[in-house]
Amino acid sequence: MITKAFSLITLLCLLVGQLALAVPSTKVRVIFFGIKPTIEKRKDAEFCKDYTPNKLDTRLDKMIHHNVKARNGVNLRFNSYHLLRTGQVYSLASSMEFSGLEGSEPWTRRAVVQGFSLENDGTLYAAWYDKRCKGFFRIMKMS
Repeated sequence: MITKAFSLITLLCLLVGQLALAVPSTKVRVIFFGIKPTIEKRKDAEFCKDYTPNKLDTRLDKMIHHNVKARNGVNLRFNSYHLLRTGQVYSLASSMEFSGLEGSEPWTRRAVVQGFSLENDGTLYAAWYDKRCKGFFRIMKMS
């Protein structure tokens, strides 16, 4: 097994197919799907839908250094990470943060992320979870 450490911006550039030249300004689309409660409860299902990003188009550098707002108004930011490279497969262990305002009160949720990508594939697939919700997302390089 080959393990390498990368900066988070280089990591995401690698994962979305920018292996020859890591370009922080690469445009990406992030789509969250399969969102559901960790424990099946009707009120948590609505909470998960309302307090999880749905879809956003952004640049890699913005997603890492700043909160970026999804179409449903929820902010997303990546925090810590660890990357393992085994042959042509990258495995990502990370954390991300969702945030927003409920009226005038700020809220924040932290989620754990496990993801993978094939070298030069152009897409990162990941599963995430927190105390109340779980789901999937993918980050795709936009042309």
